[in-house]
Amino acid sequence: MASLRTASASCLGCVARRSPLARPTIATSASAFAAVQTQQTRGKKTNRRRDQGVVVRLLEDVTQYGRRDTILRVERGRMRNFWYPNGLAEYMTASRVAELGVPVAEAISQPDPWFVAAHDGVPAETAVKQTVTLRSISTTRAATLLETIIPQTLVFYRKPISADTMAIFGSVSADDVATTLREVLQGSGDEDALLVRVEPRDVRFILPEAATSQVTSGEVDQVSTVDRIKELGRWEVDILVRGSQGNTEGLRIVDPVRKIVEVVATQE
Repeated sequence: MASLRTASASCLGCVARRSPLARPTIATSASAFAAVQTQQTRGKKTNRRRDQGVVVRLLEDVTQYGRRDTILRVERGRMRNFWYPNGLAEYMTASRVAELGVPVAEAISQPDPWFVAAHDGVPAETAVKQTVTLRSISTTRAATLLETIIPQTLVFYRKPISADTMAIFGSVSADDVATTLREVLQGSGDEDALLVRVEPRDVRFILPEAATSQVTSGEVDQVSTVDRIKELGRWEVDILVRGSQGNTEGLRIVDPVRKIVEVVATQE
């Protein structure tokens, strides 16, 4: 009996200290450390948009960027610290854009990494050999080609929803018209016609005052135009004329070319 009393705990505090439940296990400590470490490694959200740079116009030929009068987008630091102080380029501010009358959004070019300026320590003959000269076309010439090569009426076939309605399945969009225009220009056999740029954003349907029931409007502007139509009939369409970006003549603004788009029911 004496040995049993000696082996037993002398008080309740000793019993609590000797209990396995009162001792933190290695697994428990590791789990707590992992939880703390997980909270500590939580990173910050980085939703910053990358700086797109600044739009400038070259005042001199610049190697790997382009010729004089080229409009492009470059890093702000390059323009602020080097180009502007040395008179190589000017900022295309709102006032400067208004003075030049240049649609900047349409005239911005990509830097030409193969261009070598003659004044950049390279002889003029060598610079010419290293520069790839692309053919260009003015807006005036592009407008003439669109007027003469493109037929006055472009016909598209669509299936009506029913026999007693003008509504059609699907639509005739600006993308459909632009695709047709490019196909006609490429098949004309005229080399200059291959240089005419026509994109869906250049095509806008003229919305008649009375025809608003089945027309799906896109971004309607001040002259009531839409980017697609969804009914049978004849529609006027304006085609914005674009010249080459690298040509000063190509930056002139000319009147859009107007054609007719006729949507005809498919014959079944």
